Amino acid sequence: MTTLLDPDRVDALLDGLAAPVDLPAPPGPDDHARRRARLAELLEESGADALFVEPGATARYLAGLEWRPSERLFGALVTKTGEVAVVAPAFERDVLERVLPSGAALVTWEEHEYGYAQLARELDARGVRTLLVDPGVRALLTDQLSIEYSGKLRPGAEVVRRLRAVKDTHELELMRTAQVLCKTTIGFVAQRVEPGLTCRQVAQLMHAAHRRLGLENTWDLTLVNADAADPHGSTNDRVIAAGDLLLCDTGGTLFGYHSDCTRTWTVAGAPKDEHRRAWDTVYAAQDAALGALRAGEPCGGVDRAARAVIEGAGYGDGYTAFSHRLGHGIGTEIHEPPYCDGGSAVPLEPGMCFSNEPGIYLRGDFGLRIEDIVCVGADEPEVLGPRQASIEVPF
Repeated sequence: MTTLLDPDRVDALLDGLAAPVDLPAPPGPDDHARRRARLAELLEESGADALFVEPGATARYLAGLEWRPSERLFGALVTKTGEVAVVAPAFERDVLERVLPSGAALVTWEEHEYGYAQLARELDARGVRTLLVDPGVRALLTDQLSIEYSGKLRPGAEVVRRLRAVKDTHELELMRTAQVLCKTTIGFVAQRVEPGLTCRQVAQLMHAAHRRLGLENTWDLTLVNADAADPHGSTNDRVIAAGDLLLCDTGGTLFGYHSDCTRTWTVAGAPKDEHRRAWDTVYAAQDAALGALRAGEPCGGVDRAARAVIEGAGYGDGYTAFSHRLGHGIGTEIHEPPYCDGGSAVPLEPGMCFSNEPGIYLRGDFGLRIEDIVCVGADEPEVLGPRQASIEVPF
C-alpha cells in the first residue's frame, strides 16, 4: 500500500530550506532575437530558407513560445531573415495574441481547412524553397505538409544541434543556478532520510523541496540496493533500512533549463566493502571523463575514458556493469544532442553541457551512479555545483 507523508510533516521536515543563490532573470526577447540571428547564419550555411518547429524546446528557445502540441497543425516558421510566423487554428486566436512573441505574424486556419495549404502558401509568400524541419516535429505533420508544399523539406537536426548545443553566458547562469538548487535539495533531504521511510516518501520530499526552491517540472527516482541495479527503475514503496545503499536521481527546470543530479550513499550505517569499492571506481571514472572533456576532442572519447576505468577495475568489458552511455547533452531538454556515447564523433566545443554519470549495476545485488552536469571550457571543464565527497554523504 502506498503511504505518503502527511503534508504537515513534509512542511516540518523542510523547515529552514532556502535557496542559497539569487535566481537569474529568465530568457527574454533579446535572448530570443540573438538566437534567431544565430539560426539565420546556420540556415545560410546549410542552404535553407527557414526552420519549422512545433511547440516544444526549440520553439521556446527561439521565440519564447509556450504552447501545447495537439492533433491539429500548430507550429512556427523562423526564417533566415529572423522573422517568426505562427500557424495555428483560428479558434485559438484570442489566446495566442496574448502570448505571441513581439513582431510575430499569426496565420490562422478554420477547422475544415486543416492548415497545411495555409502553411504552404505562407512558405511560398516568404520565398521559402528549402524548409528545415526541427527533429521534434511529428511525422503526421510533415507527411501532410509534403503533399501541399512544392518546395523541399529537409531534416533540421544538425542545424538545431549546432544552434542549441553551445550555451551562451546567460544560459550557463541559468543552468548553473538550476543545478545548485537541485543539489541543495538533495543535500537537505538526505540529512532527513532515516530508516523507516520509504523510497516513495523520500521522492515526495525531493519534489516538495525542489518546488520550494523554485524548480518546476520536478522528477525523482529513488531506489535502494538491488532495485537500483536497473538504471531506469521505478520509485517504489520499499522501506529503507540502516546500511542500505540509496540511489537518488532527481531534478527540475528553472525557466525552462534542466537540472539533473544523481547521488548514491549509505543510509545510517557503515558502507559495505563491496559498495565502497564500486563507489570509488565510479568516482574515478567520473574523474577520467573530466580529463577527456576537452574542446576539440570527440564526444565518444569521454565515454571511452570512463568505461576504461570500470573495465580496469574488473567489472567486466563493454556494457557488462556500466550498461549505458556516459552522458547526454542537457539544456532546454533534459536529454538533447550531442551525446557522450562511444560512437559519437561530434567534436566538443566550449559551452557544451553534458551529464557525467558513470555507474555500476550488478543485477540482484546493487546499483550505484554518480551524476553531475559539466560544461566544456576553453581549458578545464566546469562541474556545475559541488561533487559528491564520499559514499557516506551526498556532498
